[in-house]
Parts: sequence; structure tokens; C-alpha cells
Amino acid sequence: MDEPLPRLAAGLAELAVMTGVSERTLRRWAREHGMPTCRVGGRVLVVVSDFVAWLRAHRELRDEEVDAALERAIRGGNGVSP
Repeated sequence: MDEPLPRLAAGLAELAVMTGVSERTLRRWAREHGMPTCRVGGRVLVVVSDFVAWLRAHRELRDEEVDAALERAIRGGNGVSP
């Protein structure tokens, strides 16, 4: 059986479920801290590998949510691959 492909991108609602971080926090990170997003049509998407790299680079924010989200993303289990 073929392995499923890793998630390449996710909407904010999907990313919130994957990381356990609220959509509101994700929007704040994008607005205030430059979390990478892109618009496709009317939808805001996040390239998962860019998001994980951004989380790693922004651990200095000392935001407990960043640390927790990075741990969940690195552990995987929701289609997120580092």
C-alpha cells in the first residue's frame, strides 16, 4: 500500500487543529511576527514546511504557544512533517 503524501499546505482552521493553537493566535503570529502565509483565491494557506521552519526560528519569542506548537508539529501525527 502506498504511503499518503505529507501535507504540503493547510488552511488556518486545519493548522489550528494540527498544532493545537487557535486560529486567532495563528492570525496574530502572521500579523505581528511574520508567520508565512499565502492567499490562494480567497483562502489563506500556510505551507507546512515553511510554518515549521518559522516556528523553529521564532522560539526566541518565548511564547509558550510557539514552543508547544513546534513540539506537536515535530512529533507529527497530524500530517505535519518537519
